[in-house]
Amino acid sequence: MWLVTTIGFFSATISNVDGSVQIRARDRQDLENLKEKYAPELSDIIETYTADYPFRALCTREEFPSILARIGADVDYSNFKDEVYKKQGEKRARLYGDVWTTLLALETKETAQKRAKVNGVLDVTAPELLIGDKTEWGIVASIVSTRGNVSTTVTFEDGSTKTFNKFERIIVL
Repeated sequence: MWLVTTIGFFSATISNVDGSVQIRARDRQDLENLKEKYAPELSDIIETYTADYPFRALCTREEFPSILARIGADVDYSNFKDEVYKKQGEKRARLYGDVWTTLLALETKETAQKRAKVNGVLDVTAPELLIGDKTEWGIVASIVSTRGNVSTTVTFEDGSTKTFNKFERIIVL
């Protein structure tokens, strides 16, 4: 299970050594934050550089649901990415934004089109959904996104282009 929280990113699995829950992290500070704020029952942090997550701590299977409940009970914000920015800074907020962008691909084209009709906008992070759509600048002919969706360049049927930054939206008419 992946846990993407305002205090860190974690992967929780069952240890194949003793059956305990191992909460793994790529950044030691994430586990320190978790232990301090929500999970004092975690074991000492173990460092291992032979696995894909170099930091881990253990708890029992019985303790793990309580840790999750404490994290959940502390949700008091209306925008997760903004809260991450406040608590962990721009770098982490951008990384989490990249995860959000990647997972946007789970949304079906039909759902995205329905959202666009209701809201009148589409994120440029889902550019394949706009081909042929009419916008305030013209009908979309092609779209090119840079790696990581830092910017998106849209070419319209009349040959004109417009470049959008990662967080801009395209208005669909």
